[in-house]
Amino acid sequence: MISEIKIYPYDFTLVRVLKGNIDVAALKMSVEKEILAASKTNLSLEAFTYNDSTVIYHYMDSIRKIYS
Repeated sequence: MISEIKIYPYDFTLVRVLKGNIDVAALKMSVEKEILAASKTNLSLEAFTYNDSTVIYHYMDSIRKIYS
């Protein structure tokens, strides 16, 4: 049986934020903690957990520069 790879992209724009005006590393650490906590407690995300899925988050500033 071939396993199906389940990857879901999620694009999020930080309104009224420019990449050059914030500490990207601090933002990343904060967001990662929030996402992990939500994935354990938010019932609407259960489907991703039980189906062995991967959600890839892309954060952009208000002029669409990607945070990495």
